[in-house]
Amino acid sequence: MYQFANDYDFPAVRRIGLNMGYEKTVGFEVMVDDLSRPNLMGLRLSVSPFKSYKAFEMGLSGVADIRPAMEADNPDYYGNPWFMAASLDMDFLEVNTGLFKMVWFADTSALAPIYRNDADAVDFPNVKAGPAWDMVWSDGRPTNFGVRSGLRGLLGPVHYNLEYRYWNGVYVPSMFNSLYGRKKVEYVDTFSTYLNNGTVLNDNMGIFGEIYWDILDEDRLSIGAGYHWPWSVGSGGVDADTADYLKLELLVGRKLIRAYGVHGSLKYERSNVRQTISNPGDYSWFDAYTVFSGEIVFPLNPIINLAVVGSTSTKYDTNGDIIWANTEKTIPEIVPVLNIETRINY
Repeated sequence: MYQFANDYDFPAVRRIGLNMGYEKTVGFEVMVDDLSRPNLMGLRLSVSPFKSYKAFEMGLSGVADIRPAMEADNPDYYGNPWFMAASLDMDFLEVNTGLFKMVWFADTSALAPIYRNDADAVDFPNVKAGPAWDMVWSDGRPTNFGVRSGLRGLLGPVHYNLEYRYWNGVYVPSMFNSLYGRKKVEYVDTFSTYLNNGTVLNDNMGIFGEIYWDILDEDRLSIGAGYHWPWSVGSGGVDADTADYLKLELLVGRKLIRAYGVHGSLKYERSNVRQTISNPGDYSWFDAYTVFSGEIVFPLNPIINLAVVGSTSTKYDTNGDIIWANTEKTIPEIVPVLNIETRINY
């Protein structure tokens, strides 16, 4: 899980989640995506075992989505699975010289679905009820797992994160992210197809880099950007045409335009960037592979603000059912949303 957010359909759909934790020598963090109807839940336990070297930390995490196929036309068609994931992470080294801060980290993780019932007997005859352990161990070797290692920290006003990633099979690095809510039915279809067909495993690698820069200060102007550059190595050689990821952020603080106090933000996240450029007829820059949001806030008085909020949201029909963008019914159609709201400051 990396920077998961439950606001991918906000403000059209509003969810109240929970994220809380505690960190000392022993720590924990817990999250729930929607308190009214929990689907995605996560727990991390951590320990710093050496009093003389507190930079070293070990963490054990578990994530479960108990209804990833909930929005599919027929969840039982896929076997109505759970997603269960676990990871082990470590912070090895910390450097802090004032302007320069660095932490060296590494982690490994894996995911396996647990099927509530047998999947469709025609399209998925090999997908049976119960844990799909073939997802993580097959032919005497671990499968569909990921490893990453890198550096994160602070260089002056710039927050940075640079990491190398390795994974194989249909494992998805940082799968539980801001785009997860839009793509989870596609993941259900991909995993069920893999388990049914026994797809040949490719070795995949990638470089992920991310920066966040407080140009003036955090209450004036900040920008952020991130990109995941992946490639795969299979029997046909190296293939760079796999799902990459782009993230852009802009924050204009209330102190930048002091006379009026107008402030706002923009956020754009997208996977399949290269495929969108090379196949513009098959993809759109504002489809289900994108999370976009932006707002402009106008202070009316010290207590009340007027906010104009724009975003994209999943498209629904008059019965409240998702309208799908593909014949497989795994990718939803997306529509723009504009909302004007009043906010009260405390």
